Amino acid sequence: MKIGKTIKYIRELLKIKQLEMAHRLGMEQSNLCNIESDKIGVGIKTLKKVSAATGIPMGLIIAEYDELMRGRQPDMEKIYRNIREIIMTAEEGRRSATESL
Repeated sequence: MKIGKTIKYIRELLKIKQLEMAHRLGMEQSNLCNIESDKIGVGIKTLKKVSAATGIPMGLIIAEYDELMRGRQPDMEKIYRNIREIIMTAEEGRRSATESL
């Protein structure tokens, strides 16, 4: 399972430092490090926190898990492309809101 690597990818795309993300999630940085390196798994509660902290829908974060459970290799490039599009759309919205002030 690569949910941890997906969480790391999202965090890095959003330019959030690992320590800051750990604070947002209410955990120690070492725990987040272990999650991101897939040394420990994550539960629904943590995934909800990641979703809230990043603005990325939880379903997209765990899309690869569903594929693995079905015995298929997830299309990570497609998942990452979707995540990038969500982030870019959010950034454009923030820029537009700032420009209209």
